[in-house]
Amino acid sequence: MKKAEGAGTIAMKSTDRNPEKIDHLVTNVDPYMRTAMPPATDTISPEEPNKSSTTQEETTEPMDQSSDATKRTEDPNADSDGEFEFNSDVDDTENTMDDMRWKIKRNKGLRERRESNGGSRGSKPSYTDKITDILESAYVDNRMLSPEDIKLLEEATGLTRDKIKLWRQNRRRREQRRYDSAKLPRSRKPATLLSDEQRERLEGEYYREGRCYIPPEEREFLAKELGLKHRKITDWVAARKRKDRRQQEEGKVEEVKKRTSTDERGEDGRFRTRQKKVEGEEEEEGDSVPEGEDVMEDGEEEEFNSDPEFNEKGGQRKINRHYFSEDITDILEKAYVESEELTEEEMKELQRSTGLKREQIRRWRRNRKSREQKITPQKPPTPLTFLHGSRQSTLTREQWERLSEAFREGGEDISTEERKSLAEELGITHRRVTYWVASRKKQARKMEGGTRKEEDKGEGELVRSLRKRKGAERKEEERSEDEETDEDEEVRQSKEIERLREERRKRQRKEERREKAMEERREKAIEESREKAMEESREKAMEENREKAMEEKGEPVEDQAGKREKTMGRMVMMSENIIQQVNMLRMTSMDDGEQIEMQMKVLEQQIEIQRKIMEQMRHTAPAEINKLCGTSFNRTSKLGLPMTDPEPDGDEVYVSIETDDEYEIGSDLDDNEDANDLKEDSKRKAYANRTFFSEEVVGILEKAFQQRLIQSVEHFVDLQQSTGLTRVQIRQWRNHRKRRDINKIADKKEGEPPPNRSHANPTYTDHQRQRMTEEYEKEGRNYIPSVERETLAREIGLTQKKVTDWISTRRRRDRNKEKRENIVKPPNNEAFDDSDNSDDANEDDMMDDSSGASQKEQRYGSRFFSEDIIKALESMYSDEREIYTEEEVQSLMQMTGLQRKQITKWRYYTRTRREQTRDQIMKDLKEQKEQKEQKEQKEQKEQKEQKEQKEQKEQKEQKEQKEQKENISPLRTSGKRPELSEEQKRRLKEEYELDGRGDIPTEERKDLADQLGITRKRVTNWVAARRSKDRDLLKREELDKCAEVKRREEGEGGVRQTRKRKEMDVEEKRREEERREEGEEEEKREKEKRGKEKRERKEKEKKEKEEKEKKEREKEEMREKENKEKEQNREKEERREEEKGEKEEKGEKEKGEKEERKEEETRGEREVRVEERREEERNGEEPNTIRSEEGGKQDKRKRQKTIETDAGFSERREKTMGRMVLMSENIMQQVNMLRMTSMDDGEQIEMQMKVLEQQIEIQRKIMEQMRRDEEERNRLR
Repeated sequence: MKKAEGAGTIAMKSTDRNPEKIDHLVTNVDPYMRTAMPPATDTISPEEPNKSSTTQEETTEPMDQSSDATKRTEDPNADSDGEFEFNSDVDDTENTMDDMRWKIKRNKGLRERRESNGGSRGSKPSYTDKITDILESAYVDNRMLSPEDIKLLEEATGLTRDKIKLWRQNRRRREQRRYDSAKLPRSRKPATLLSDEQRERLEGEYYREGRCYIPPEEREFLAKELGLKHRKITDWVAARKRKDRRQQEEGKVEEVKKRTSTDERGEDGRFRTRQKKVEGEEEEEGDSVPEGEDVMEDGEEEEFNSDPEFNEKGGQRKINRHYFSEDITDILEKAYVESEELTEEEMKELQRSTGLKREQIRRWRRNRKSREQKITPQKPPTPLTFLHGSRQSTLTREQWERLSEAFREGGEDISTEERKSLAEELGITHRRVTYWVASRKKQARKMEGGTRKEEDKGEGELVRSLRKRKGAERKEEERSEDEETDEDEEVRQSKEIERLREERRKRQRKEERREKAMEERREKAIEESREKAMEESREKAMEENREKAMEEKGEPVEDQAGKREKTMGRMVMMSENIIQQVNMLRMTSMDDGEQIEMQMKVLEQQIEIQRKIMEQMRHTAPAEINKLCGTSFNRTSKLGLPMTDPEPDGDEVYVSIETDDEYEIGSDLDDNEDANDLKEDSKRKAYANRTFFSEEVVGILEKAFQQRLIQSVEHFVDLQQSTGLTRVQIRQWRNHRKRRDINKIADKKEGEPPPNRSHANPTYTDHQRQRMTEEYEKEGRNYIPSVERETLAREIGLTQKKVTDWISTRRRRDRNKEKRENIVKPPNNEAFDDSDNSDDANEDDMMDDSSGASQKEQRYGSRFFSEDIIKALESMYSDEREIYTEEEVQSLMQMTGLQRKQITKWRYYTRTRREQTRDQIMKDLKEQKEQKEQKEQKEQKEQKEQKEQKEQKEQKEQKEQKEQKENISPLRTSGKRPELSEEQKRRLKEEYELDGRGDIPTEERKDLADQLGITRKRVTNWVAARRSKDRDLLKREELDKCAEVKRREEGEGGVRQTRKRKEMDVEEKRREEERREEGEEEEKREKEKRGKEKRERKEKEKKEKEEKEKKEREKEEMREKENKEKEQNREKEERREEEKGEKEEKGEKEKGEKEERKEEETRGEREVRVEERREEERNGEEPNTIRSEEGGKQDKRKRQKTIETDAGFSERREKTMGRMVLMSENIMQQVNMLRMTSMDDGEQIEMQMKVLEQQIEIQRKIMEQMRRDEEERNRLR
């Protein structure tokens, strides 16, 4: 025999309790276990214990298996707060409770017998409530336990590992059986229990201002606050409404009478059972659909009733129905007959007259329609034997009485006209009435018996024939009438069925649309909130990074205004160069072709310079543009005359013509010595291009700057609209404003020279440097691939070139460190080249002194100064001053023969080497101190551990002695954790005894555990142990008191003292129960908190995943944009190349045509000469004399033409020179126009490129004209 699982375990636990407490036990069952409760039909009553063997086997089967045959389901009108009700009536529940009491007693007797017999093979141990609760909580928290968790369970429960494993296996089987058995289509999942706080919050929002409703907008906020799902709140609201309606309906019913369920014989002689109903209420037909449930389609009832999973006997499932009074049903029936569809006014009138709600009326009308649709001639009413498993009529008692009266009045028959009227009155079909009449006639015939047969024999054959004819005629009439009515009903019902199906489809579509719209709105709201949070976090991070950079740098950031000044200066110098070239060409005696060729070369040089600057501008950051603008371009001409400012500033460009065709790019500050020879020539400087704004505009910008509202694209757009400026102008103003603040901070610092703007090194923030080092040192590769550099530059906010520069400097620094470890060079023997530029040093080299020194050792370690030079330098810089006069520096340069740059570098690297040595010494000292401290700490820890071990041993010995005295069970002491230290115990005692409360609240336990370095569970266990100790002390004191009382009683013999002692015992029991309840409540609270923490963690993980996905999407979009831009640039370059190729082809074609023309002309002249010679030979001497005279005339004419052509060429030469002057003037005008505009460096350079290209095209046209003139001149000559 197997024992009952699921609910059977509850029965086993309740063996020691009274059977009167079963009601309380059943109501407090776990919702998962409630589905496994036994039905009333399968139980054995206490009055009939000796029934058939089948009933006994059913009772002994597991409870989970019997749950498949149960007829109990969840009440659809029950609340979603975790309250469950039985769908049966009050009498059924009382019977089931009596059966349960008897069954529990019987199981108890069986178990006692087994225990007395030594226990059978399949017997199961019965655990206490505490043990089962501990095991259940551990099973819910973790389905798979670790060995440490099993040890803890062994300590807490006192069970062995095998018993715990068996319990968990049985628990899993029970759960699997529940899921296998729970296959009902209309069964609901067990509702999750709500806490008291959640329920109070929902009720407050539901009854706020008497609205009895929670709008959908507020449900989302409630779900977030309470940690519930939106669907859970909607279900709770619907259940709450049902509960309110049920309470209203129960208040209207005044008299409630219950009919017995005993069998009764009717007038027709058939046995049938009475159905329970309330007096004054109409009982619906058996085929009707219950209120609140959907109508089943054709064939669904058969499938449902025939399925053995839902009902083992094949019968119909028990349905919960609600009945209205006769008055209400009459009113509803009249309204239904008058109109199938109600208007709003009619609906309101029905509500007033009946006292029902709109939904109740709609449900009644829907069930009324379904009743008409179910019974058709093609589908007659199903027999009751199939539906209910027993013989009972589908008609109600009133319908049956009405038909029997009509049958008696009609002389044991009902005419066809009366049948129609009866069918309409009773709400059934005509065919159902005819079947009833036929069955009643058969019963009457059986009752009459043989008397009827004898009368028939006595009658003649004529009477029999007449009767047969009349019967046949009646049957034909009835069939014809039935067919007509059936056809009409079929058409009508088919239409109604189609209409209902269409309505259902429409409703489903509407619901789907609403759900989709709600989901889209929620997603949009979530995305907007996330985007806002991301933008705010980004803005905060950008502000923090900027502030850190401002604090770390201490050097000014280069502005665009300075760059514009430099570019404008270059434009002016270029125009002046062209004018000087024109003036020089006027003074020289050169052909026009040579002059134009020289001019073309100069212009091409300028274009190349501008292209290089543009390429570097694209690949570099704004902070590095000034380095590129500071390049010099040297070229000499045949004459050796200068064409630009011989002594340019640090940021200007100068051009000169030399014999060599080589280009030299270098620094403008300390370049070749030829610049010192050209100081006597003209000097010009580029003036800054500044724009002045009004006071209103400045005030708006100042407010935005102080409020930090000049950062994102939206801020720029708002400022453009309010001020009327461009984005470039606003950005320039912001940079100037920041620079002013930085300069103020720098000027306040005493003893520091002003920053050198031309040599501004790139600065990196801590975040940028840390991110680059992580990627550089990732997996020990010490390198960042080119593919990852682009993504890293976007994340950090730098250019790809800056990242590459940082990588190169980092690699140099690593190499130099390795070399320094092997070889250390003397610092005073380093020399430096003249061509090196200090701008190459990056921030990492300047910040890390050791890296800078090692870098220069690698470059210039091969050259050494002499000893005299080193002594002179050391004597000069022995004071270690920061500032020296120019006279001292020049004198040192004369003494040593070195340049200024070499001296400054020697000084810089000697200083860094000294600081490096100092730092190394300090590091060594710190390391020694740290090593000593670590040793001392280790020794102290070892001493403490030894002391603690000794104390622990002593405490264990003391506890063992106490346990031996008190006879404590070994299960509690076996396998305990290491005990707490004295400090931890002292701290726990203080908190426990604070203000005499004798407890530590749950809210403070977590903080206290974090402070002491232990778990929260450890604190709770300590509190529980302390409470148990206090209880034991109280018990001992009370026992001592009782002993004293007994002694007094024995001495005095009083009876009052015994009564007091009993009262004390009762009070002690009551206190113990209260303490147990408090402990259970605390455990429940802890479980709820753990569940909340898990939910919060899951939500955080989801948010992090979504953020990562967003970032990846943004990166992909940025990559796509860059690829598109690259493709566009490639297409533009290809177009330009195609245009150039076409131009070159055209030029070649024109050249070929010209050459062909020349050849044709030469051929014609040769032929003319040949003909002339032939004529001379033919004519003899006379023609020669004539020709000689004509030849002299032609020579004169040619000379005159040559003179005229020379004059024309001189005029044309003057015209070309004038054109050159005009071109230079146009360039000056364009430069002045650019000064008045506010453009970036890139835009200015593009404009400059366009002007130069125009000049080249003009020069090419002039060259073509000059070549044509030369060809004509040669022909004439």
